[in-house]
Amino acid sequence: MAANFIRAFNGEELSADEILRYSRLRVIVVTKPRSGPAVEHAVIRLPRAVSFTHRGDLTVVMGPGAFGFTVIPEAPETIGELGRAEFSAARGVRLVPLISDSDEGSWGVV
Repeated sequence: MAANFIRAFNGEELSADEILRYSRLRVIVVTKPRSGPAVEHAVIRLPRAVSFTHRGDLTVVMGPGAFGFTVIPEAPETIGELGRAEFSAARGVRLVPLISDSDEGSWGVV
């Protein structure tokens, strides 16, 4: 049975290309590492907001035993006003692609 979410492991990186490859999936679940204790954040590299706009929002949640996650958009995009955002205490976050009239994008956090 196919999963209905993308898995991001603590201590590993999930690339923007992987997120776009599974474009029908809009939920990322951060889980504990494949082996050993969770001591490093999962790194999630967001695709450009303009390439994700027609897909809606992207939700990232922490699964049982997960340590945290860091979200990094493709430069020069930002998350709000930040170049990256770290989430340790948050159980989840909803990311919304924001596009201006000039097709420049950023990601908003809800």
